[in-house]
Amino acid sequence: MVILLASAACAGPAPAVTAGEYRAAEARLRPALTEVEMDDFIEACLEDQAVTVFTRLPGGQGFIGENVSPRDSQVMEDCKDQLLATFEFPPPPESAADFRVLYDRYLVQAECLRSLGVTVDVPSFDTYYDQLGDWFPYQNLEPVDGEQWQLWNDTCPQSPWEYEPATRPGQ
Repeated sequence: MVILLASAACAGPAPAVTAGEYRAAEARLRPALTEVEMDDFIEACLEDQAVTVFTRLPGGQGFIGENVSPRDSQVMEDCKDQLLATFEFPPPPESAADFRVLYDRYLVQAECLRSLGVTVDVPSFDTYYDQLGDWFPYQNLEPVDGEQWQLWNDTCPQSPWEYEPATRPGQ
């Protein structure tokens, strides 16, 4: 006897998404803070604790540290824990509407990268859905130097929530 197990998402074309489902998915998946706002929170927390060994990277890319003491590392971890305790992170995508919301934002991000001359391979929505969202525009890009990478991140932030799709279902 052969038993086949398959995900509900992996069976041909993705289900159609209504405007109401799309709006509900946007509300459910939208993070409380952008990556830049998360860094603002952590930066303020570090300043409150008089920790100055971390340098903030632009565009919500986090922090780097030099000559970080065990106390400084602990304060950074405490600040991250405080962020996670204060702001709820969105759940992973589950429905066709959830995947559609993220995919539409990634399409805008891919166009942003293409405007900088970056080659971005974009799957169809059906493929994205079948693969449970296992694609984003920054995935598998050609390696570049740090300055070029920073330009890409400054111009085209990696968070899909920095982008608004041109159209939504029902428009």
